[in-house]
Amino acid sequence: MDARDDIIVMTEPQWQRLWEKSAIGRRLKEGGLHLLPEEVIFCHHHRHQPLPSDDWIQKNLNLDSSLEARFLILEALRVPGNLIILAEHEHSSKWDTESDSWALRWHKETHPD
Repeated sequence: MDARDDIIVMTEPQWQRLWEKSAIGRRLKEGGLHLLPEEVIFCHHHRHQPLPSDDWIQKNLNLDSSLEARFLILEALRVPGNLIILAEHEHSSKWDTESDSWALRWHKETHPD
């Protein structure tokens, strides 16, 4: 994973499998995934992906006091196999949602693509 212009981008070969299996992040036109901070931590803990830097989690927890709570909620929703797309990703706008929605959920047997 790489930090680019204040966003995290995963370009490693496994990005496509992460999208196909987990629907995590937002696919980029040039290939790869844009990940929000809570998704970065989830991928690190549950998909064994390396962090952008060794101190990335601590730095981001210091910058964002709600990051830990968002990660724990994401983890609780995803661990049973649900596919969760965070509403902050611009592609979530193609679904009808409430303006204050945080995420969208699909059963593990379906894919939002």
